[in-house]
Amino acid sequence: MTNPPSGTWSYRPITQTEDGFDIGDWTPSTTCPEGNRVATVPSQPNNVYCAGLRKEVEDELVPKKEEKFFTFGLDWEVSPTTVASFLYNYHDSVNTTNFGYFNPLTENPLTNDSLIVSRAKAIELGIVDETATEDYFQLFAESPEQPLRKFINTNTSQSAIASLDGDLGESDWSYSSSLSWASARAERKGENIFNRNAQANLITNPDTPLGEDPLYIPIDPNRDIAGFLNTYTDLERHSLNTTLAADFFASTEFGELPGGPIGFGIGAAVSKEDFEQVPDSRDVIDRET
Repeated sequence: MTNPPSGTWSYRPITQTEDGFDIGDWTPSTTCPEGNRVATVPSQPNNVYCAGLRKEVEDELVPKKEEKFFTFGLDWEVSPTTVASFLYNYHDSVNTTNFGYFNPLTENPLTNDSLIVSRAKAIELGIVDETATEDYFQLFAESPEQPLRKFINTNTSQSAIASLDGDLGESDWSYSSSLSWASARAERKGENIFNRNAQANLITNPDTPLGEDPLYIPIDPNRDIAGFLNTYTDLERHSLNTTLAADFFASTEFGELPGGPIGFGIGAAVSKEDFEQVPDSRDVIDRET
């Protein structure tokens, strides 16, 4: 590109073979500030690139986390020989991670091919002037409409247990029993997840030989902004795991041995566990997951 948009720059070879093939020695466009022109490889002083800090991108190395805890316990004496207890726990955590702009350049998400424009389109957009002889140009540019990507994970767990311990009437039997319940729910929300196929059809023109001059060209004022934004959506999925359990145990002593009393015990336990996983109905095979 001989005339890239303001604030951007391009490269072109300054050494070519007799057949017109590029063989190296690259130089940046005139839009690159003089202080940013650097031969980044010492052994190749004639290859000059435009160096500098990347565009500031909002992202977070450490996700934001919010937590809530609650515990309640109770013990009471039902009778001189019977004790009851109850315990409840609650925990809720929300983790939010901002990944910033997921795609730094506007590329075909299925093939990672860069966007291509024809000579006529490049002249129309002011990328090159009439002196350019190439038929096609690759365009590397950020999308002004690209939204921030964010994931929100919510995990909620609860558990409760009630127990009863005591003697069985006037007999020599004692017992212990409990009833417990636990629940764990996980929710994951992804904001601004894009449909790969839909976006690929906007960035690569299916009706031209090389896919040139697509509907969405980042620097084209007439680009299909609405169509591009429609390729993004929020996806939600969740899972739920619940457990219900009960047990009862009774024992008695009926004799003595040299080492102490001898007894007999009997008990039973039963539990039921359910697990449910629900993906987002829009999270189909042709959508980024």
